[in-house]
Amino acid sequence: MIQLLRPPEADGSLLPGRTRFFSPYRGIEHVRAALRAWASGLPVRLFAMALLLMTGLPVGATSYSFPGVLPAGCSGGQGTYRCGAVTLGAGDSITLADARPTLISFSGEFMADADTRINESGAAQLTLAVDGLTTIGADSSVKANINSVGVVSLGARVHYIGDIKTPNAVINIGDLNYLLGNLSTGSGAINIGAGSTVDGSIRTAVAGVVNLGANSKVTGTITTLSGAINTGAYSNVVGSLEDLLAGVITIGEGATVGGNIKTVSGAINIGAGSRVEGSLSDSIAGAVTTGAKSYVGGGINTNSGAVTTGDRSFVGASICTGTAGAITVGDNSTVGGNLHTNAGAITVGDNSTIGGTVVAVEGAVTVAASSTYGTTTSALGCGIPQLTVTRTVKSREWRQLYMRR
Repeated sequence: MIQLLRPPEADGSLLPGRTRFFSPYRGIEHVRAALRAWASGLPVRLFAMALLLMTGLPVGATSYSFPGVLPAGCSGGQGTYRCGAVTLGAGDSITLADARPTLISFSGEFMADADTRINESGAAQLTLAVDGLTTIGADSSVKANINSVGVVSLGARVHYIGDIKTPNAVINIGDLNYLLGNLSTGSGAINIGAGSTVDGSIRTAVAGVVNLGANSKVTGTITTLSGAINTGAYSNVVGSLEDLLAGVITIGEGATVGGNIKTVSGAINIGAGSRVEGSLSDSIAGAVTTGAKSYVGGGINTNSGAVTTGDRSFVGASICTGTAGAITVGDNSTVGGNLHTNAGAITVGDNSTIGGTVVAVEGAVTVAASSTYGTTTSALGCGIPQLTVTRTVKSREWRQLYMRR
């Protein structure tokens, strides 16, 4: 007799006293039933697997089209649509069915879960105007401009093409994002996650802080009115950094800035091992400090703030302070130009080289015996001329700006 393995009982066990073999005449119905059950589900399983392989999207994701299949609560046409609060599920997509510029306005929040696709093909310009919070989930792809009243947050690994604007809310860009566009807000902070790239510029118009995560990159400029600018370790800003009033600018360890760094009355702090290709300038009352092994390609210029350079640092041009600011150069350092102050002391550490003259009009000068300096004035200047404040700021407004920080 041909003997086959007998299927186990429902609980996976064998009946007492039975062997593991059975007659095909008694067990064939069990086999046929199992085969029918497995085969009946095969097309569904194969289709689901194929869908995942072809699209990478979760089964059950919804595709919306403007015009065409609109999310619930949306209406309109001819490139203008109005919606209430809208939430897209994981893997959902929005496409534009024609090539005309399209505006979609949301009277509430706009929330997109992970892995969503919004105008990914980008055949037409899309603007999302959101009267609430805007959230884009991780691993999503978006080609649109976002104008949001509320906080804008992008999850990790989002590929985003377009500008993001908000009047006063925070903008959060997650880790490992790529964003081709500009970011701007009034008094809200702008936070860029670690390893992210902003291929554009960043601006806060009033008092918003800008924070760049470690290993992040910004290809344009970063500008604030009175908010601080902080760049993380090993970050890279290709353009310049400018604070128009009273914000502190801090460059993390090993970071790079391709342009100039300017502030009016906030301090400038350059981390150890960092590199600034341009000059450093503080036009009113901020101190400038550069860390050990740092590099400044241009000069350093302050009005009444002290300048301190770390050991083994390099400044390509001159270091100057105006009405009152001490200058201290660390050991084993190089300054390509002059050291000049009107009312502050000058101190030069051991084994340092000053290419030009060392002059303190009303302050003491101390140069280590192992250091050298020039006898003629270097033509290398102090860097960026003092900034001009473009509008009068009253004392009450100064207090309000400082209270916001």
